[in-house]
Amino acid sequence: MQTIFLPQQSLASVSGNAQQWIACEQGTVWISDDGHDVVLQRGEKWQICSDRLVVIESLQESRLAIRSPQTITHSIWQLMLEHGSNALRHWAHRPEIKTI
Repeated sequence: MQTIFLPQQSLASVSGNAQQWIACEQGTVWISDDGHDVVLQRGEKWQICSDRLVVIESLQESRLAIRSPQTITHSIWQLMLEHGSNALRHWAHRPEIKTI
């Protein structure tokens, strides 16, 4: 897992990998990914669409996690062990992605 800290109104780029997820852990960011423009807020995530460059702009001070499928799988099992099947249902719920 890679963590990215962004001050307000700053830009970052990530080499695209269609197997990875971008999770917003703090703040709000705008993401441009292979023709898709999305805004993520704390607790929301986005699966990268292609192997192209992903551009990220922070709308406020933000912290992102770039996660591989292995990290996601580990998180599911950790939740199951710690909190039972109700945690899995909560984790699997994807908040609606807001497009701009």
